[in-house]
Amino acid sequence: MSQAEGSPRRPLSNVLVATDLSTGSELAVARALLLPCGAGASRLFLHVCRGDIASPDARGQEVVLGHHLDEARRLAARGEGSAVADRDVSTTMVRGKASTEIVRAARRQEAELIILGRHGKSSVRATRLGSTAEGAIRRARTSVLVVSQPVSGRYRRPLVAVDFSETARLAIDLALRLTDAGTSRIDVLHVLGAREDGLPQDVVANDYEQETRARLEAFFTAFAGAGVDFTPIVERGDPRQVIVDAAAARGCDLIVLGARGRASLQRLLSGSVAEAVVRTARCDVLVVRSRRDSVL
Repeated sequence: MSQAEGSPRRPLSNVLVATDLSTGSELAVARALLLPCGAGASRLFLHVCRGDIASPDARGQEVVLGHHLDEARRLAARGEGSAVADRDVSTTMVRGKASTEIVRAARRQEAELIILGRHGKSSVRATRLGSTAEGAIRRARTSVLVVSQPVSGRYRRPLVAVDFSETARLAIDLALRLTDAGTSRIDVLHVLGAREDGLPQDVVANDYEQETRARLEAFFTAFAGAGVDFTPIVERGDPRQVIVDAAAARGCDLIVLGARGRASLQRLLSGSVAEAVVRTARCDVLVVRSRRDSVL
């Protein structure tokens, strides 16, 4: 176990929430209102409609969007959320393909985070690769949080799945930023493959795991100052199942995954790692992207 000591967690300042006006996206809106945002943080709630945004149907959806936000405020209040000033919240409707417009809006807003719901009209569980959430994950230059669970409070038990990349460092940093200030422990998981670059191929299994644990401990030094105990976890197996099982066994409320670059992210999705985790995890899932990893 490694303890960080020092630098404060930076609050979020700019988030984009995509809503299809379903119950699932209502949870995403409520979650956005619960995240640790700084004073004056911007929260943009976006609804993408397929028809003319000046049509009576679209105007009706705009009214629903307002009610949707009101209900989300009530959910957030029950989940220990603080009051969010009206000036810090805005809603907008655009016409087009959902994932495309979400990514465009996030770019225009320079959002740090995109938040979507998992259930409802755009349920990731009910669709294959190419869904709104998966399209946003694949194409956005920023991180995407997929919300699936009822909002009962701020995140307190995250599980961060890492390799040893720069994006993995971003994953730990964002996990720190999204969790409650009182969170004192974060589990960090590395799933062993058949071999890893830089390690002798003839190392026995136990030494291999010990070496990996040592690398994790060294990895945590970048976060000295966060006031958190990082618990290294090293397991073997199919990462699609290991990550989900590890989170369930520990009662985690958030899984954080790092994705690197276009090729790596395509492998994650087509190889069903991120897709499987988003679809099967019992908790919310955050896929972390570096801005320079954008595929657009």
